[in-house]
Amino acid sequence: MNTALWRSGDVIFGSLLAMLFTGIWAAAGVSALAYPDGKLRHCP
Repeated sequence: MNTALWRSGDVIFGSLLAMLFTGIWAAAGVSALAYPDGKLRHCP
């Protein structure tokens, strides 16, 4: 029973970590595409 709890916790933790990393990578990719010169400007 203890190993089953550990495994379910690992699965939940892993999925949360994956969602966090994909969110960071998606935000970084969008900003890199929106601002290819690396400067943050508000006008398109």
